[in-house]
Amino acid sequence: MMRQFLRLLVASSSRNLLFASASGLLLTGALATNIQPKRLLQTRTAENDSPQLEEKASKANALGVHLRVYQYHNCPFCSKVRAFLNYFGLSYELVEVNPLSKKQIDFSIYKKVPIVTFDHDGTVQLNDSSVITSFLQSYLLNPQKSFEELLNFYPSTVVVEGKTKGRELICPNKYQIMLPENAAKVDAEALHEERKWRQWVDDSFVHLISPNVYRNMSEALEAFKWFSEVSDWREVFPSWERLMIIYVGATAMYFVSKRLQQKHNLKSNVRESLYEGCNQWLDAIGPNRAFLGGDQPNLADIAMYGALASFEGCSAFRDLLENTPIANWFQVMKEQVENHAGVIRLLQASHA
Repeated sequence: MMRQFLRLLVASSSRNLLFASASGLLLTGALATNIQPKRLLQTRTAENDSPQLEEKASKANALGVHLRVYQYHNCPFCSKVRAFLNYFGLSYELVEVNPLSKKQIDFSIYKKVPIVTFDHDGTVQLNDSSVITSFLQSYLLNPQKSFEELLNFYPSTVVVEGKTKGRELICPNKYQIMLPENAAKVDAEALHEERKWRQWVDDSFVHLISPNVYRNMSEALEAFKWFSEVSDWREVFPSWERLMIIYVGATAMYFVSKRLQQKHNLKSNVRESLYEGCNQWLDAIGPNRAFLGGDQPNLADIAMYGALASFEGCSAFRDLLENTPIANWFQVMKEQVENHAGVIRLLQASHA
């Protein structure tokens, strides 16, 4: 079964653009904190006027499902999910969400991206980048388990009242991975380190990005123009909508970046905080390892790579390469992700 499962991973096809609509949603994010895990699977129906979808890699998905990723291309959390899917060679479709109207995710109570959906007795909705990657990693390690078993391992609550309504998700197991029952000796220290640095990327490093990418109006506008090109906004959005996103978005994010700089106590020269964050990551890897995961990337490596890749075309990234030794690690990670190196790991595991 595992070999058949893995053969699907190596299939590939040309890039296609598709249209789609979402209906019949099963939410992994519950509606109230007292809902039990089994009740997290609740069906609702909604029609979604989606923009064009971009299909990556193969139409045949090793999970046996059709993954749809709702995203902002420049969002580091969305970039984390794409990095994971690309590393393991999993096919998926992208829906670029209008950051101003968010009309593409009208179907969702949870209003942050990324959101991943797939069809399984209705449509299952996965929220939060770390929950998404943990869930998918757990399934790759346990393909014999049902989706219901795995979903119950990640009970989640979407806050539906107060200031964070629809924007906060609580999942106590978001950094936990379900290991196979027949797994060989488990390195508890390595698992702890992986969880620690995945959380560090989410809680610390990501907050260094916006104040640096949108440091001034010139860099903010440069960033949004790059987002437009790399995300094919000319193909996805009408011209007036694309221009509004670029100019209104750049202006808004410039002011947001100043608020985030204060909120997270960054230095007056925010580049220094960014450089320190990257050096902290490299210190964690140390001189004797290629990756935090050792000879091969782990989920923390993939998360950090995804966060960095989200602003690869911006001035902040170019400055980062010139002022820290992160370039070598990033380039090797990029090759790992783009060459779907995780497929080989799964094949090796299946023969172990």
